[in-house]
Amino acid sequence: MSEAYHQYLIQLINTSCFSRRDYISSLLWEQGTFRKNSVLVHKLWKRRTSVSKAGERDSIQLHIEPYTGENRYVLSLVSFLRTKLKDDLYGAYIQGSIATREEIRYSDMDAVVILKDEVVSDAQRLARVARKLYHAQAFFFKYDPLQHHGWFVLTEGMLQNYNEAYFPVELFRHSRSLLEDKAETLFIKRAPVSWDAYRKAFKSVAFSLIKRLEAKNYPSNCYVLKSVLSEFMLLPSLYFQASNYKAIYKKDSFDAIKNHFKPEHWAIMDQVSQIRRDWDYSLSPLQRRIFSTYAYPIRKTARRWAPSIPENMRKQLTPGFYTAMLGLIYKMVDKVDKAE
Repeated sequence: MSEAYHQYLIQLINTSCFSRRDYISSLLWEQGTFRKNSVLVHKLWKRRTSVSKAGERDSIQLHIEPYTGENRYVLSLVSFLRTKLKDDLYGAYIQGSIATREEIRYSDMDAVVILKDEVVSDAQRLARVARKLYHAQAFFFKYDPLQHHGWFVLTEGMLQNYNEAYFPVELFRHSRSLLEDKAETLFIKRAPVSWDAYRKAFKSVAFSLIKRLEAKNYPSNCYVLKSVLSEFMLLPSLYFQASNYKAIYKKDSFDAIKNHFKPEHWAIMDQVSQIRRDWDYSLSPLQRRIFSTYAYPIRKTARRWAPSIPENMRKQLTPGFYTAMLGLIYKMVDKVDKAE
């Protein structure tokens, strides 16, 4: 029940929608859709599995510096959160290349928000806060119109029984605070994570890609291409976790595992990484307007009209390219299975 509650909470904040009917209702009466779905999340919260007192938990104290960069979209997000949501949030953090000041054209906005427990314990307040966070995603999509995910979502209570399979603690070490102007301390009690949880996370992404590539359902526009390449570049960190039973920072995972594979098999990962570094595309004014909206039903519908793949990039995306991707994924799956 706890896992279902968390998944619905994430979906509420990032999409507002739990059904096809919600796609229409959220456009016609957004506030009402949030009120209705927040009641369901609140009920799941009340029924969630109690945290077991048995067993020791690994206590971690993290010191997180404030964001001091100059990204105007992040600064706008900081202003929004501090003005409209500071009393409702236990914390909010930016991570990834923006946090480490290594932004490139491919970068998107990776942000995690931690709700206070008093928010999720009140369905009406949850509806208001979720709706504001939903609107805040406009800053994500203005920065990267092709971003394919929203907030990572946690609650204050989850920090006392922390599930590292969802958002590894290691990511907080490379994060920056969006709510504070000074360094802050985050206390986490890390719950034991089963090896199966790490394997499940790896295989979920791996088999999703395998299904697409085996069907030769290759990307037809930049939105889908970025989603596929991003999932592929996530596999090294998930593979490392599934093989070593511990988390790793995504950037460090490539060098950590490349020697597990023959150079001719790993070469496709290097090629995809180069596409990431060279990433470029153009949007028409109408496309930019549509893909910068926070409205999930509009973004979901508009994906088929995303910008086309530039010719210089398309030349690399041959059937052999995707076959090589598939080959490396199978090698990873095989090694994880043997590690069991």
